[in-house]
Amino acid sequence: MSCPACHAEYSLEVLLQHEAARAAMARLARISLPFGALLLQYIGLFRPAKRRLSIDRMVVLIDEVLPDIERGAINRKGRDWPAERDAWQAAVEKVLAARDAGRLRLPLSTHAYLYEVLLDQADKQEASAEREEEASRRNKPGVAAEPMPLSDVAQRAVVMASTAPPPPAGPSLYARKLRAEIDARLGRAQPTEGGSDGTQA
Repeated sequence: MSCPACHAEYSLEVLLQHEAARAAMARLARISLPFGALLLQYIGLFRPAKRRLSIDRMVVLIDEVLPDIERGAINRKGRDWPAERDAWQAAVEKVLAARDAGRLRLPLSTHAYLYEVLLDQADKQEASAEREEEASRRNKPGVAAEPMPLSDVAQRAVVMASTAPPPPAGPSLYARKLRAEIDARLGRAQPTEGGSDGTQA
């Protein structure tokens, strides 16, 4: 007999005696029977043309994804990405839909396409959560604005200095009047245009 989902070829006796197969099926059943059936349809995408998928190959393919399904995460681009069972189910359904639309080159040889779909889903979900958090932070009353980075402060200071008008040459009129009043009280003579140290030229 063969599995109607993945077309793995086996007899009932072989299945009952195949310890690895029994263990794989038991783990799938613990996750979800409907999801297990869906995953077996996905495993069927690895079946070579005009040949049936052996039970040993089926077990290997299931064991390659089961650890990530059970822990609810995948590792891609040097980090872990969340991948709960609902995400796995949605990803498997997208892969099967791609098969139905003729966008897959069969048989599959690795799980790379499935994992790319999972990564894309996780990336979009993360980006959406970040946008919502940022919008919530901006709209929350009483939240002080973040301080401007030091580099931005320095750049703004340089711009302001370059566009500011030059200071007037020499002391201001008020300063000259104040100096004249001080010199008058001290009995000093007023400087002439030729002197700069308060003495007459």
